[in-house]
This record gives sequence, C-alpha cells and structure tokens, in this order.
Amino acid sequence: MKKLYIICDYREKFPSLTVGNKTYNDHISKQSMINLINTINSIGYEAEYFGGVEDLIKSYSQKRIMPEGVYINLNDGLSEKHKRGQTPMLLEMLNVPYSGSDPFHTLLVSDKYFTNLCLRQKNIQCPDSVMISSQEDFSQIHNLRFPVIAKPNCEGSSIGITSSCFCPDFKTAKIKTQDLLKDFDEVLVQEYIAGYEITDLIIRQKGTNNILFNQPLSIAYQNQLFLSNEIFGIFEKSSNIRKYYLAEQNFSNTVTDNVKIITEQIALALNLNNFIRVDYRINDNGIFFIEANTNPAFGTTSDVGKCCELLNVTFESFVKLYIESLNLL
Repeated sequence: MKKLYIICDYREKFPSLTVGNKTYNDHISKQSMINLINTINSIGYEAEYFGGVEDLIKSYSQKRIMPEGVYINLNDGLSEKHKRGQTPMLLEMLNVPYSGSDPFHTLLVSDKYFTNLCLRQKNIQCPDSVMISSQEDFSQIHNLRFPVIAKPNCEGSSIGITSSCFCPDFKTAKIKTQDLLKDFDEVLVQEYIAGYEITDLIIRQKGTNNILFNQPLSIAYQNQLFLSNEIFGIFEKSSNIRKYYLAEQNFSNTVTDNVKIITEQIALALNLNNFIRVDYRINDNGIFFIEANTNPAFGTTSDVGKCCELLNVTFESFVKLYIESLNLL
C-alpha cells in the first residue's frame, strides 16, 4: 500500500480577505489538513504532510528523489493569478503520481469565461457572459440581458464578490467592473440567473468513467431558496450563514437526476478527476452551469461535512471513497 503525501499551503500562511478574528481566504485551514491526515490514518492508510509549492520547487531545483507514494493535491497555490496550476505542474515535472486534474484542465476550469465557452460546445446551458480586461471592452456589456453579475474571472471562494456585484443596469455594471479591474486583470460580466442555488459534489475515479459519489445540495440564503437578486459573496461564505439541504428535499427526482447527469458530463468533458464541485442555478428555463472547482474544500466544516451530516454518513466513509478514487494505490 502506497503512502499518501499531502501537498498544501494552508490558510494561516496567507492574509485574511475578510475583517475579523477569523482568517478567511481560499486555502484549506491547517486544522482541516491535520484532521484529514488523521482521518486517513484512522481508516488504515498512511498519510503525512509533505509541504507546499515552495517545497516542490526546492525538490525539483535540487533534483531530489521524491519519496515513493501518491501525492494528494489539496493546494490552491500561492498568490499568482493562475496559482491553481502550480501544484499539478510541479508534480508533473517531478514525475510522481498525484490526485486531481492535470495542469491544463485545472487552469481551464480556473478561467470561468473559457470554461463556459467549452461547455457550450457540449450543449451545457450557461449564462451569457463577456470578459472585460480593459475599458475598451465595456461596450460588450450591452450585449447582455440585465441584471448581471460582475466578478473576477480567475478567482475562487467568492474572492472579490460582494452584494455590490449585482448590477441591474449598464451604468452600475460599468462602475463595478471598473472597480474590480483595479485588483483583477479580468472581470467576467455574466447574466444574473434568478433561481435556486445547487452545488453538486462528485467523486470520479481517476482515469476512468466510474463515478463513486454524486450528491447535489440545495443551498438557502437566510432560509430563502429562490434567489432573485442575492449574491453568495465572500461574506456569506466566510460567515457560514448559508443553509444546506439534500437537493431531493426541495426538487423532484427528475431535476435532481438531471443535475447529476450534467455534472458527470462536465467531469468527463473537462477531464476532472477525484473530488470536484460544480455550481448551478435552476429556474423554469433550465439548469444553468455557473462554475466548477477542481480542488474544493475538504473538511468536516466544508460542503463535504454538511453533505455527510445530511446523508447521515461518516466523514471517514467519504474519505475512503476519495482514496479509492485515486486509482493509484
């Protein structure tokens, strides 16, 4: 049985993106990482922390012989724009087996605009959107139906997203986009889909078409399921004010099954491996893909923990499925 090495630059290494005593950014916390390692060891595997991006760079530059085992990528990278591609790139260069998606597909999914373009080619329904990188692009916003949402194109964990990102008209959208361009190179301006929020957690066995887990969750904002102008921004995520339900509690089996089918299609189309999260909005016009995450939070306090609680299954059983999905042991 191969040993598991955890690759992670944990949350406490980076500045908080919110005000308050709690550190919040798009990295897994150190405690969640430790809990995961302990869980893996408790179910009969052997795991330990290896390090982060800088440790991988040092290993490559010094031509170190990497310990034999499987490298678990829990990493969002450092602070650069395309940081999520750093860890899979380095693991490829070090020629070691690793979890998750390859560098190309990781970088593709981290670019919301191009992910939408790709999925449209697969007949996946997506909101209309334009990508803005300079003032010369602002006129493209006129091509969209209002209201719209303006958000950073290549960030996760709702970074840069607040309630002010909801834009009912062109003037508001232009002002918000100008503001976001001060901090981000690219801004996605996208038709706002009023509807129900669904996030789907899926485990796909690496290198196969086997789906080991597929569970959509319905999310409420202040006990409100249908969202007409609400935004799940960085405050809502960091303060844990969202409420979760199994999707089948609020939707028909047909709708829930269709979400599962679409998620599996997306995972296969974009070659996404192991643990993946896909977000949707649903209304009378259909199921709209919003974004995907190739490296979602993995802990008892994240979506995974909420899902296990709702299904009345243990976190250990979820971790065991995840390890089985590595297809490398």
